[in-house]
Amino acid sequence: MGKGFGIVGVIGFAAVALCVVGVSIAGAGGATIVPGVSLAGVSLGDSQAAVRDTLGAPPVRRSGSFASGSVRWEYAARNNLIITFDRGKVSEVTLSAVKGDQIIDRTATGFGLLTPAATIAKAHRRNCGFESGLLPLCRWTTSKGDMTFLVTGDYGDGPNAPIQSIRLERL
Repeated sequence: MGKGFGIVGVIGFAAVALCVVGVSIAGAGGATIVPGVSLAGVSLGDSQAAVRDTLGAPPVRRSGSFASGSVRWEYAARNNLIITFDRGKVSEVTLSAVKGDQIIDRTATGFGLLTPAATIAKAHRRNCGFESGLLPLCRWTTSKGDMTFLVTGDYGDGPNAPIQSIRLERL
């Protein structure tokens, strides 16, 4: 018997290699935050089926009143992602994080949760502001929705405070 993998070893190695490549390709995907348009790959007006196709089944589902038709899907392992549906369509998407969380979603330029507000403001001056007495925030408003990158009071209100929540909603 010669040295080498043999046919079973080669097939096994190829299967493992494909799995690893598949995982890295899926994880590397494009930007999952498009300011004013989509958050975590979800856009306002998306159906529940479209969100399930993008993110998988939600670990937690909460229902509002029957009259409102409101439903919330929660993906805690994905930066506390909360998607609110009204009558089966996405009406709001929110992400939040605290120091130490692994950040999953980012813009094409690399901004996301826990990015210092000042860093985003340098690149996007017209979208960010630091008003005296108010927490720093950045906002993108498009015809598709309003997205706010917001610092809460947990880390102070200086421009180097990290973005702790991002919300996409209709105005």
